[in-house]
Amino acid sequence: NSAKAYGIDVIGGFGIFGGSSSHGDVMVDNSGAVTVVATAAAAEAFFLYCAYAQGIRATNGHGAVAVANSGSVSATATAVAENSARAYGIAAYSRSYDSYGVLLVDNSGSVSATATAEGFVATVEGIRAGVSNGALTVHNSGAVSAEAVADGLATANGINAFCGYSCYGDVVVDNSDGVSATAYSAVDAFADGIQVVNRHGNATVDNSGTVNAAAVAQVSAEANGIYASNTSGAVTLDNSGAVRTAAVAAAIARATGMYVSSSGDVTVNNGGAVSATAKATAPATAYFFPLAYVDGIHAVVQGGDVTVANSGTVSASTVAENFVWANGIYAFRSGYHSSGDVTVDNSGAVSATAEGYNVTINGIHAVN
Repeated sequence: NSAKAYGIDVIGGFGIFGGSSSHGDVMVDNSGAVTVVATAAAAEAFFLYCAYAQGIRATNGHGAVAVANSGSVSATATAVAENSARAYGIAAYSRSYDSYGVLLVDNSGSVSATATAEGFVATVEGIRAGVSNGALTVHNSGAVSAEAVADGLATANGINAFCGYSCYGDVVVDNSDGVSATAYSAVDAFADGIQVVNRHGNATVDNSGTVNAAAVAQVSAEANGIYASNTSGAVTLDNSGAVRTAAVAAAIARATGMYVSSSGDVTVNNGGAVSATAKATAPATAYFFPLAYVDGIHAVVQGGDVTVANSGTVSASTVAENFVWANGIYAFRSGYHSSGDVTVDNSGAVSATAEGYNVTINGIHAVN
């Protein structure tokens, strides 16, 4: 399937749309080629997202949602002049607030999403999956890429799996192929290769593939290879693949290979290769202080236990003319009234390097 839309107002297109607002299930199975192109071209069209493109969209108000893709999905949104753009390769939602809101996305094909905005905001996600309440699972054994380019704010997520504020279901993402997210901006850029956010259930990420995340900006840039966060449930991250992260900006650059946080227990098992690089390029002056932060593995909890086991390689490097921080492994328990343990078991190789004026370096930083 293919869809193209051009115009001067709010322009949007879907390659495949499957939806229901009542009882029943929604299932989409694609083995073909889906291409969606949306372009908003007029300077006088002033909206938050003037151009949006979604390759496959599946949504349900009460019931299960399943998307299976073994084909090729491409979504491209372009907004010129003072406009913004948004693109999702696959977007799937279950909005049911009971246990029937189960969502499954299984991708073994190729998914690419690109958003370019000459104006304000470019937002792009290769696979976007969300539930209001219920179990959410994303299986990826294909190639997923997301690229955002903007004059203002650029945000790119390769895979984004999230649960609503009152959600008690589990969120699971497993990746065995390639996921990449890249964001370029004249102001601020943010990129996450894999992002998982839950509220009260458990969050699990299992990566045996390759995850790349890069953010480049004139002001601030932040990139996370794998980002997993939970409000009160447990978070488990197992990595046996390669995770590479880079952030470059003039003023503030922050890069984290694997970022994990929760008020419950946090467990990170790394047997793969994790690398993170951050660089702040502007020269330091009496009134300007460029900053660069980098963590290979960042694990923090408030109220639970932190356990990090590393048998692989972890490297963190950072450069700035002023303040720089570099941690190979950072494990921390916050909260003055909380209780829990912080454990780091390392049998692998961990390195941290920093170049700057005010330098803080830790190969392994564990604080209880």
